[in-house]
Amino acid sequence: MSYHPQFTIPSKLLGQVEAISAVRERIQGATIQVPWIPVLQQDAMSRNAHSSTAIEGNPLTLDQVRAIEGGEPIPVLERSRREVVNYFAALRHIAKHAGKKRMTP
Repeated sequence: MSYHPQFTIPSKLLGQVEAISAVRERIQGATIQVPWIPVLQQDAMSRNAHSSTAIEGNPLTLDQVRAIEGGEPIPVLERSRREVVNYFAALRHIAKHAGKKRMTP
């Protein structure tokens, strides 16, 4: 016994669904190269590190935080520098494990 549906799909509608499906596949398969995204991500990380550590009393400026992130030696208190370095390490750890359901230290 075979199933006989009580409706029909007009050929015009079927054609439109196929066209939508084809466009959807093209969009999903396309890779978009946006050269400024890494720069924005780096800037966001620097600003996050600066503002978050500043709330806790870290005296470093945004430019000093960016220099520390870049590995430049700057004359600042070791405790302040270490706090920023640890913050960046925590951000990298979170980004690395973002897809996991459970993170471990």
